[in-house]
Amino acid sequence: MILRLLAFVLVLLAAVPAIPSSSGAQPAADVTAAPAEARELLRLLDDPGVRAWIERERSAEAPAAPAPSPESASDELARRLAAVSAHLRSVQTAVPRLPGEVERASAVLMAELKERGLAGIVVLLIGFIALGYGTERLFWRGRLP
Repeated sequence: MILRLLAFVLVLLAAVPAIPSSSGAQPAADVTAAPAEARELLRLLDDPGVRAWIERERSAEAPAAPAPSPESASDELARRLAAVSAHLRSVQTAVPRLPGEVERASAVLMAELKERGLAGIVVLLIGFIALGYGTERLFWRGRLP
């Protein structure tokens, strides 16, 4: 279920750049110029020289990637092990701060509880759970045929 929610968030983040904005709207002059550009494109596609070039490009094979040498594989493994080691060192330095962070989070939670009351926190929690569940249902309903 968490993976579904994560997938939904990723899809939303990927779709945000595709949403047209009013500030990026093109002026009406570009709309009238588009047919002329389309005619130029069609004229170029009808040109035998351009067609021959397109066919040559399509038939050209991509160069084969060289086989990885044993040295590069060992270098890659060494690089990954160094990255894991650096990550474990950063986790090790963060562990002593953990009790203070938990204490600070507890203080913030208690302050919110005093400010809003238990009923207000429960209503917010139920609201966010319902919102997340409803969003996920809409996502999966729209995704299925």
